[in-house]
Amino acid sequence: MAHYKRAPIAEAVIDLQLGFEQQPAATHLEEFAATLRDSFPQSQRINTFALAVATSNGGEISSNAARETLGVRLTSATGSRILQLRRQGLSYSHMQPYSEWESFSEEMRPILESFVLEFKAISVNRLAVRYINRIIVPQGVDLEAYLNLSPRRPADVSADLQGYFMQLVLAQKDLGPEYTAIVNSGLEAAPDPNAMAVLLDIDVFCTKQTPMDLAAAWTVLYQLRERKNEIFEAAITDEVRRMIE
Repeated sequence: MAHYKRAPIAEAVIDLQLGFEQQPAATHLEEFAATLRDSFPQSQRINTFALAVATSNGGEISSNAARETLGVRLTSATGSRILQLRRQGLSYSHMQPYSEWESFSEEMRPILESFVLEFKAISVNRLAVRYINRIIVPQGVDLEAYLNLSPRRPADVSADLQGYFMQLVLAQKDLGPEYTAIVNSGLEAAPDPNAMAVLLDIDVFCTKQTPMDLAAAWTVLYQLRERKNEIFEAAITDEVRRMIE
């Protein structure tokens, strides 16, 4: 795929779910996060909350709330990079403005290597590459001029389109039975009232469980990225290419 100078990428994500000899403790994740403070000075816990409600034989209702820390979310000083360290793996996000896959992936390599060694990862359970695009188009235009997967409005319905959301789940059988692509598209609020923000969210992943092998994992991640590119190119029209070239 050509390198677009004005790529509409709002966020790019590399995500790995791993297996461990012993699942990392939240405190251990926080200690590891502290070693990355120079690159990621902003830190926030990733918490989940659970509420259990029970009724006694006498009809009395009781509740119990519990909070669990799942990991740590780290943000760079500029806000352009986000690293999530979780008990089941990690993800690395590149926010706007996007640079390129080569530098993005190379930034993650040493972090991933350190994470695998520190927490004794023994398997790769899921690999994913996700790119969230927001394409700004004029208000009221025919979306088929921009996307090849936009919704079709019945010919006898004249109402203006104010919003939509659609999802495609696509098996990638040529890559293997464990490969899937999920493509989400819809309309989001645009900063300009005379424009529309069209969402094109492409998530390609592999759920094949394999023993830990970082070289093999990166080979799959590059494969997922290539398939993401193919889907993006198939989804957009030449009108979008002219906008972002």
